[in-house]
Amino acid sequence: MSDTIRFRVTNERMNELEFGVIVDMSSEGPRQMLAAFALLKHFAVGDDGEYLDDATADAAVRKLPVGEITATAARMFENMNEQAGVPNG
Repeated sequence: MSDTIRFRVTNERMNELEFGVIVDMSSEGPRQMLAAFALLKHFAVGDDGEYLDDATADAAVRKLPVGEITATAARMFENMNEQAGVPNG
């Protein structure tokens, strides 16, 4: 696997996401960071575009530079909204 991590958001993958992760994202404090971490791990893919197993995704997301996390999360939520048909803005 390269040092670059990518994410692929599909309706199928979103349907596998546990509701608790979304609930945690709406909470304040440290739980929000843990929920964001779980969300990034859920959609992480390797160079071949296949979803990473939990241990590999965990290691890859931990290596994300802090400066990239905001932009990465913003792109991911934009993709999730597109997949769900939610108007942006």
